[in-house]
Amino acid sequence: MQRSSANVAPGQSRVGGQHLENGNLQAKQMGRRPGLDGLRGLAWLSVFVGHVQPFSNVVPADTGMFIFFGLSGFLITQLLVEEQAFRGTIRLREFFKRRIVRLLPALIVFLAVWILVVWVFLGSAWLTTVPQGGASRSLTLQVALEGVVASLSYFMNWAEIFKMFSGYVPIGHIWSLAVEMQFYLVWAFILVFLIRWGRKSVLWFAVLGSFAASTEAIWLMHLGDSGLRIYMGTDVRAGSLLAGAAAAMIWSRTRTDFSTSKVLKIAALISAIEILWSMYAFADPTFSISQQLAWPLTSIACAVAVIYMVELPHGRGGRWALHPVMQYIGKRSYGLYLWHYVWLTWFRGLGLLGVVMALGLSLLSAEMSWRLIEKPVSDWFRHKREEKKTQLAPDINITFEMAESRPSI
Repeated sequence: MQRSSANVAPGQSRVGGQHLENGNLQAKQMGRRPGLDGLRGLAWLSVFVGHVQPFSNVVPADTGMFIFFGLSGFLITQLLVEEQAFRGTIRLREFFKRRIVRLLPALIVFLAVWILVVWVFLGSAWLTTVPQGGASRSLTLQVALEGVVASLSYFMNWAEIFKMFSGYVPIGHIWSLAVEMQFYLVWAFILVFLIRWGRKSVLWFAVLGSFAASTEAIWLMHLGDSGLRIYMGTDVRAGSLLAGAAAAMIWSRTRTDFSTSKVLKIAALISAIEILWSMYAFADPTFSISQQLAWPLTSIACAVAVIYMVELPHGRGGRWALHPVMQYIGKRSYGLYLWHYVWLTWFRGLGLLGVVMALGLSLLSAEMSWRLIEKPVSDWFRHKREEKKTQLAPDINITFEMAESRPSI
């Protein structure tokens, strides 16, 4: 379905079916896509298993991070493009408000509980064990507070890379949230600037940027740079995020129907094989040729997987994502990611029993986070937005609100 924009003046919008358009920009309206929840659930399971010894050598957490970043790049870009197509402009202030409301409250509560536990049990060895293996390390209240500040400022990744802490901070997994927030801050402005020249300018920037970031990763490996610089660097991780962004620009074209595309099915199969292979590549502790190739290839594969899950979740390769368990994990993935690492840290000394307990408590913590913090805050924010007077026609406004009702990332 394609609607002509010839009779749509700049600043006006037409909403019909699954398409939004404003002026010369048209975009598909995504709405809720359960396949993405399942994919997000798979990413978290990969991260959880990758943080458990000895399974970290079989299912490295890095594969899950590539999926998470690909999803984030896709969804954020799609949200921005939909708003541009609907309103004729992108309200960056509102965009960043939504990001903060979605992400910050649960993080604040997590950090408050963590610092309280550290303060009460300061000096206990179980506070700082490394889930993937490794002895406990000393932890002072000062170091813990440094970790809290780095987390709240979304600077954890660079603080870890440049060893800015005065000791070991056992919540280093917050680095990925820092990478995503830094990406949002930069990419939103770049997209707003480039979209003036049409979607192709955004697409080409995302493609070339992803290639440049992956090339930088390989270059840093050859230079013998530290693993943290490559693993946590926002500039390097932008490869996956921009691959997801490129996927969003390709998918959102109203003239493209992927639901019957044989090419997508073949590409998705190849991508699934590559993602499985990446587990082997990333398990290599050295920067082998396999791992170097895995950086760009996994970014591309995850981007293809996202498009497939958007279009064909009921296909042979996507039905697993619609299973109630995968749907539940995907919808609670933010809380699960926040809490899983500390539970694995605290119960590592109990062996397999500790892993089972960490999994159960992660699910419990995530459910409480969703019911008591994330959903109430999101509902409150949505209610406040709806209270504001708008000049948009009610039916058009409702349609666009539906586009924003997908699970936030």
